Amino acid sequence: MKILIRKSYTFEYAHTIFNQQCTKFNPETRCKSIHGHSGKVDIEISNSNFGEHIKTESGMVVDFNNLKPIKDYFDFLDHSMIISSMDKKTIERFGLNRYVDLNFDFLPGTLQLADRAERLWVLFHQPATSENLAIAFGYRIQGYLWDIEKELNDGKLFLEKLTFSEKENNSVIINYEEKTNVK
Repeated sequence: MKILIRKSYTFEYAHTIFNQQCTKFNPETRCKSIHGHSGKVDIEISNSNFGEHIKTESGMVVDFNNLKPIKDYFDFLDHSMIISSMDKKTIERFGLNRYVDLNFDFLPGTLQLADRAERLWVLFHQPATSENLAIAFGYRIQGYLWDIEKELNDGKLFLEKLTFSEKENNSVIINYEEKTNVK
């Protein structure tokens, strides 16, 4: 038996899919233009010390209040623009050429704040699709879970599942395996 907790986060964001393909099923390619979504991220977390027998001192997988760094991250993303470093047209429009050129060494899928005042984020070396954003969110959330785990010293926390919805009826689901959560 495995016990998981689920937590949801919502935020508003804008992005473009600069390389969206025109097909007979999608002739308009509206996503090439800047457009917005009401994003929702659901995460499911487990604890290595929590299963059939509770071995955590708190008796919880993790106290929901200890997930505050994750909430703060999505609060900070709220009402932001997310741009792909590959989207040269939009990068130029927002004057981010210098920033992107200086930070070419970011790993693919890294989501980095480019301009705090303008709330502009850059997703490096990947189109800003829901799939790539979900992956970037997963990396960031697992990093927060490692920090929380070190602070609590009450078992290893694992991001088991992440669901990212850009609309109510469109979702990306990532099911993680424990081995992918290892540092």
